[in-house]
Amino acid sequence: MIMKFLLQAALLALLAVNGFGQARKFDLVVYGGTAGGVMTAVAAAREGLSVALIEPTGHLGGMVTGGLSRTDFGKKEVIGGIALEFYQRAGKKYGREIEWMPEPRVAEAILNEMIREAKTVTVFLKHRLMEKGGVRKRGTRIIEIAMENGGRFEGKIFTDAGYEGDLLAQAGVDFTWGRESAAQYGESLAGVRPKDPNHQFDFPVSAYDDRKRLLPEIGRQQRGEIGAGDRKVQAYNFRMILTDDPENRIPFARPAGYDPKRFELPARFLAEFVKQKGRAPRMNEILLPAQVAGKQKWDFNNRGPFSTDYIGKSWEYPNASYKRREEIRRDHEIYTRELFYFLTSDPRAPKETQAEISRFGIAK
Repeated sequence: MIMKFLLQAALLALLAVNGFGQARKFDLVVYGGTAGGVMTAVAAAREGLSVALIEPTGHLGGMVTGGLSRTDFGKKEVIGGIALEFYQRAGKKYGREIEWMPEPRVAEAILNEMIREAKTVTVFLKHRLMEKGGVRKRGTRIIEIAMENGGRFEGKIFTDAGYEGDLLAQAGVDFTWGRESAAQYGESLAGVRPKDPNHQFDFPVSAYDDRKRLLPEIGRQQRGEIGAGDRKVQAYNFRMILTDDPENRIPFARPAGYDPKRFELPARFLAEFVKQKGRAPRMNEILLPAQVAGKQKWDFNNRGPFSTDYIGKSWEYPNASYKRREEIRRDHEIYTRELFYFLTSDPRAPKETQAEISRFGIAK
């Protein structure tokens, strides 16, 4: 009985310290600490609002601080406001006027600095919206949201800045995902598209093993009619920040449970490449590396018919449960680790290709 009483008292003390048990009140509640969420919070604070910035994970910045360093800036002259300020701050970190491709750790440091300077922004990391019943409304207006850990937040305004749109969905806002058909809005290039005749490499290889079974990583789903809509979303991948600095490089290790049979399809593609071209494929014909700021740091993206995109495995994600999303994320991580191990260690990968990619590794 005494132990039970002490545990209850400790729990109540913890709730009091963290503000759980009663709602914290703010002018603006931003759910999602992505780069967009941080910019929203900072902009509001500069206008004098009190802001709660709530992030389900332990880091701010989303993709900007999680590997996507090769900024798709297009025409730089149209970038302004707080976004331009971010890149100017990045430049100062590297001793120059502006830096468009900062390392993730530098990007995260900048966003945290901007939050601290904003003064009226309170950050709540590792606060995830309750999967069900997390939004309380009065009529059509959100008045409070509740987290899995017991945190509750009231606000005059709520912003969903997360990638998944969970707050939006629970609030009852209409949404869509996937591809609209060409007919829906009269867009000639919408929906399912035909194979690109200008594809860089068009090497036919068998999709079947000796027993006439489909090889791993080949889906059975039908493409659909040209122009038709579907609920498929673009392939996801991990943007890898790798280094070719020998003092900072960790080689790609053999993942637990690695099965070389998984990569029979790319092995056949590589063999056919050598046969057709008379040479081994270069790294930038399989992956898309781009040097970013920092000492010998590179952002690796998808390129070619079999690369870091985990094709078809993203389709469930938008409306999946939290548990299923984590399984999908983990599947993508395993795939990526195994792919890099295959490219650098498997005897079916040409030695010249292995040697070029093996110059890189995960940064310590």
